[in-house]
This record gives sequence, structure tokens and C-alpha cells, in this order.
Amino acid sequence: MNKKSDHIDQTKSYAEDLVKVYNAEKAKRKELEEARNALERKNEELKKEKEQLRIYAEDFKNLYEKLLVANSAIKKANIETIYRLSVAAEYRDNETAAHIKRVSEYAKIISSTMELDAETIENIKLASPMHDIGKIGISDAVLLKQGKYTDVEYEQMKEHANIGHLILENSNSTVLQLADSIALTHHEKYDGTGYPRKLKRDEIPVEGRIAAIADVYDALSTKRPYKKAFSKSETLKIMTQGKGTHFDPHIFDSFMDSLEVIEVYQSKH
Repeated sequence: MNKKSDHIDQTKSYAEDLVKVYNAEKAKRKELEEARNALERKNEELKKEKEQLRIYAEDFKNLYEKLLVANSAIKKANIETIYRLSVAAEYRDNETAAHIKRVSEYAKIISSTMELDAETIENIKLASPMHDIGKIGISDAVLLKQGKYTDVEYEQMKEHANIGHLILENSNSTVLQLADSIALTHHEKYDGTGYPRKLKRDEIPVEGRIAAIADVYDALSTKRPYKKAFSKSETLKIMTQGKGTHFDPHIFDSFMDSLEVIEVYQSKH
């Protein structure tokens, strides 16, 4: 009789354990289902945000195409509009309008020492202010963060190059075509370790290689909310270390040949 009772108790214990396991698995499945539903909702939200960005980019591109096909009488107004919209992107990054002007002028000065025609040099100057236009699409939480990015945040920040390309692509305007190229490639590196496409050497268009040097020089040599200005010797030491890796060595030589003119301009702006 005791054996039978023990068997019943053991069977009951097993049954209770099975019920516990079943309930635990049921709760886990419910938790996973809720997580999956939350992820699906998030994906839908992201799809809507991407669609809104695409629509905005299309509207933005169409607006510029209409402006830039105007005749020479409104060319000055068009250039002013490009400049001010570029300032809008930089303003969200706590940078100044002076940064835009300096990078534009440095790009022109460097280009002038190379074997480029006058029209191309002028167009590079006009296009360079839009190098970071893609920052419009980066969240404030990432763009305005003080301190070091996490790996995830850094990947998000790097997307500004692709967003700039999305905004500016497929234009009939020569200036916007160059701006598109610069926005997409000014963070590429000569040795292929840059982003977003890991282009190397001549795979990087010349305007992108020029803008990379102009942008880095200004970033290092001027004060920002998150850093002090590096001295001339510190700036040139850092940049020289990037010759042949980060920067095209030939264009870097052109930059060094232009340095005196660049410094004169920088001292006044």
C-alpha cells in the first residue's frame, strides 16, 4: 500500500513539475511574441520614417534643380540658397557658418594648384559646403552627443554620407552632381579604410579627395564645442601621418603647397 501511495505521490510531483514547465514555456512564448510584435511595430515605424526621408529628399532635390536651371541673373541667389541650407545642416552639429566658408575656400585653393580647369575649380568651391548636408537625417541624440560614440552610434553617424547622397543624387546640375559626390566620398580614405563604400585611391573621385583634406584641416585647426584648436604643428603632424593612408599623397602635396594661402584666409575668417 505504501508503495502504491509513493508511486501516486511521485506521479503527482511529476505532473506538477510538467505544469510548471508548461506554464514557464507558455510565459516565455508570450514574452517572445510580444517582443516580436514590438519589433514589427518598430520596423513599420522605420519604414515610414525612411519613406518620409525619401519624399523629403525628392522634394529637396527638385527644389534645387528648379533653382539651379535659372539664368545667370539669379545665379547669386542660387549660390546664397545653397550656402544657407548647408549652414542649416552644420548648425545642428553646433558648428558655425564660418566652417562652411572655410572648407569651401580651402577646397578651391587646393584645387587651384592642381591641373583642373577654372570651371571645375569654381564648381568644387560651390559644391563643397554641402559635404555634410546628410547630417539633416541624423538624430539629435547621436549628432549632438558630447563624448565618445558607442559602436552603434558611430555606425548611425556614418550614415550621413549616404543620406547626403540620397538628398543630392540624380540632379542635372553640375554643381549638385559634384556636391553629391563630395557628400558621399569625403570620408573615404586613400587606403580603402574609410566609409561608406571603402573606396581607395582613384576609386575616390578627385573632388572627394580634395574635400577630405579641406574638411579635416579645418576640423583639427579650429576650436569646436567638444575640442580645442590644435596648433599648426600638431595639425600638420596629424595630417602628415595620414599622407598615403587617409589622404591622396599628391593632393596632400598640393595642400602643403597651398598652406600659406590657406592660413592667410583662415586668419581672416
